[in-house]
Amino acid sequence: MSGSSKRPVSKWQRFRQKDVFVRDASRLGVRSRSFFKLEELDQQFKLLKSGMTVLDLGASPGGWSQYAQSKVGNKGMVLATDILSMQPISGVQFVQCDLAGNDAPMRLFDHLQQRKVDLVLSDMAPNITGNATIDSRNYFDLYTAIFKVCEVVLIESGSLAFKFFQTEETSILKQNCKFLFDTCKIYKPQSSRSTSQESYMVSRNYHPQNMAESPLALRFT
Repeated sequence: MSGSSKRPVSKWQRFRQKDVFVRDASRLGVRSRSFFKLEELDQQFKLLKSGMTVLDLGASPGGWSQYAQSKVGNKGMVLATDILSMQPISGVQFVQCDLAGNDAPMRLFDHLQQRKVDLVLSDMAPNITGNATIDSRNYFDLYTAIFKVCEVVLIESGSLAFKFFQTEETSILKQNCKFLFDTCKIYKPQSSRSTSQESYMVSRNYHPQNMAESPLALRFT
């Protein structure tokens, strides 16, 4: 009896095989194609330096943490956190934590031994339901969680870089960043898929004293 035992290749598998960043991730031994997104953001904005302390939110499977550790080196520190588990990365500390919990910022701060970080990173995305009202709230719940973490762990004059999705309410998110930081820039890396609505907001020089009166904080009080 003749014939191949190979399973048919799906459209998604063919797409991944053609994706140069997926191929490069496999070839270079990095955790995910997101490694290259942070690499581009770093090249564009000079986010990471040797000796920095970095917090990576929603880190699993670890592409961003892997890149960040390669830049901060042995003199720096990368703390990764996710609600999911993550395979260890040399030089990266990991704590499993649900950012939706009210105690999450202090749990992370305690794990840092109450040491503030120079940079907060987030490549997280909310679950999408297809219901505009629910999805809008899910987006802002996620963004609010990120800023609550910054309020506790980000050093004054520190930086924040996080993924966001273009919605009708993106303007309030940008207003919030401009209120809390000296600069706020939007960037879409080439390694983001062209079909994706994701972009990245990069904010520099944090002013923690503004947090209580920030647009996002006032929206949900």
